[in-house]
Amino acid sequence: MGGAFSHTLTIPDNASDCFGFCMPGALQGFMQEVGNMHSERIGYARDDLPQSVCWVLVKAFLRLERPVARREEITVTTWYRGSIGAQVYRDYDVHSGGRRIGEAVTAWVTFDLEKQRILRPGIASATELVYTPPEPKTLVLGKPGRPETVRAAGTRPVRYSDLDMNGHMNNVKYLDAICDVLRLEERAGFFLRSAEIHYTGQTLPGQTLTLETGEFPDGRHYVSGTDGSGKRTFEAVVELRGL
Repeated sequence: MGGAFSHTLTIPDNASDCFGFCMPGALQGFMQEVGNMHSERIGYARDDLPQSVCWVLVKAFLRLERPVARREEITVTTWYRGSIGAQVYRDYDVHSGGRRIGEAVTAWVTFDLEKQRILRPGIASATELVYTPPEPKTLVLGKPGRPETVRAAGTRPVRYSDLDMNGHMNNVKYLDAICDVLRLEERAGFFLRSAEIHYTGQTLPGQTLTLETGEFPDGRHYVSGTDGSGKRTFEAVVELRGL
């Protein structure tokens, strides 16, 4: 049952930004959908879990060698790396024209919506599903750093279009919010080179995210959000690079 799974797709116009590149949040969504396809094949998709249990993304790292263009054909390859504690690692590569142009590392947990607690997933012991590619990824996602100085960066209300099937803010919408607060529309000639996001809490409809930003000495950007009670719901470290 183990192995990698690949799917080829073309970036649609409605996933492209004002510069003709695939929006980072949309690319993250495409990659996760390929992961869903793979999960269905190995029997660990959402519908294979108990009724009140779902998969929740807790950490994600995305890195691109260059932006993905509008209407570009890409092949996304994904595999199950194994588990570290309760976290299941799923890795990705993105190829175009026979070359790897991007990669991602994600960490997931199974979460009981009724009991509001993390479960140790059955897949954690399914060693027959583990796949090690010729160039394996070894990155383990830890807690992101925080710059010495951060500043207020506005708010973002959580609306219907932000929600996923579990009733909270979809993880790809956080990357949208990050790109918005960094004003990528004003950064012609730059693209999102990498993003590491840690999801530390649920954001529910009707809540408003209070956003903060900062910069590290090496030029990387920090973005975080808290809910109405002051609880941090995500932290991210982002690198922008010139074309």
